[in-house]
Amino acid sequence: MGIVGGIAGARKTTFLQHLGWGVVLNNDAFFAHFSFEMPPEAIDSYAVAHLAGVEKCKALGPLFDDAELDEQRAALEDALKLVGGRGHTFGVAQAKSVADMREIVEKLRSSTKVERGFIAIDSIHALTAHVARAARSERSALDAVLNDVREFADTLSVAVLCSAQLTKRGAELDGDFHFAQSAGADYTPDYTATLVTAKEGAVRPGAAPRPLRATLHVHKNRFGREGARVDLLYHPGRTRFEEASPALEGDDDDA
Repeated sequence: MGIVGGIAGARKTTFLQHLGWGVVLNNDAFFAHFSFEMPPEAIDSYAVAHLAGVEKCKALGPLFDDAELDEQRAALEDALKLVGGRGHTFGVAQAKSVADMREIVEKLRSSTKVERGFIAIDSIHALTAHVARAARSERSALDAVLNDVREFADTLSVAVLCSAQLTKRGAELDGDFHFAQSAGADYTPDYTATLVTAKEGAVRPGAAPRPLRATLHVHKNRFGREGARVDLLYHPGRTRFEEASPALEGDDDDA
């Protein structure tokens, strides 16, 4: 069980989608994205954009009517054949608690006949808001939800990655994981990381969006090296991340 934090606009949802579909396309596993912030239809647009390799704004429009997107449409069709029924999105209408998620995941296992799964929770703060009414404080509610999510991951033997909203100050402090309103975030997860993505600048009409530099700072990792930094490139035109090559890492942004 892990947490990836970042400020608004860090592309945390896109990152969860990238990892989830990568797991499904390369393994015998299922992917369940639980969105407690955006409706499932909005998350589906992320999925279409990622699998087709197009901008998210184009995934929201008449994607199949543009002849220039024939290659992307074919990529989407190929991906959907590989995915089959192993990728799903759920909103608050289907799940409002960890218990609801457990029931859904158990049904997914039964229907797909697939044991391994990658579960995205987007976000841990939004999930807490739905179950915190009876809690003494937001902090105690968040710690309780983290414990429930940890038990959920362990008992079902699934990989769980939660997104978390960090303050701007917390996201800028590379050496620490400033997770608001929680003491449990320091010890409950197996790993914590911060995703920092550069802001997208203005693009000339008709020009392709330029890749944005992004960095994943790994603060805690029970299974490997802590303090690691992974340099990435985010491609808005393809709604995908990739690991930055050494050559690109040294390039100037205006080159």
